[in-house]
Amino acid sequence: MPTMPRNLKIGFLGGSYLGMNNYQKMEVDASIKYLKRNFIITGVYHSGCIGADLEFHEMILNNSLVVDIYIHQTSNAARQAAMTDNENINLIYMPEAPTRLKNRTIIDNVEILIVAPKETYEVRTSGLWGAVRYARKINRTMWIIHPNLWLQYLGESLHA
Repeated sequence: MPTMPRNLKIGFLGGSYLGMNNYQKMEVDASIKYLKRNFIITGVYHSGCIGADLEFHEMILNNSLVVDIYIHQTSNAARQAAMTDNENINLIYMPEAPTRLKNRTIIDNVEILIVAPKETYEVRTSGLWGAVRYARKINRTMWIIHPNLWLQYLGESLHA
């Protein structure tokens, strides 16, 4: 089994425009802290939507990462959040794209994907779950943080 690279790009897909629940917030933040301790994070990718994406973005800022953040904007302007930066962050706005293309672009550019769905089960018609199926197909490492206190690791282990 190949080992995880020392330099790491991480992606995030959130399933709720209302945000993550407290368990998901705690686990996503712990995941960021773990990755920061064990890897050099060279890029962060998300879609910059209101809710879960914005919460993830703020966690990146609060964890003092020095990183480029690639924001793959949604084509739905009502769901796009205003992103902030600081002296450690370089925001790079990618062109607007439909959900499926945006999610696939995020997945194709990262070594690990953190997913925080709103459902506790896979939904066939969901854009987020379609992205999860695509990530599985290309064998992308994923941490799926379900809202019901269940954490699912898929793909390559990150243990050194």
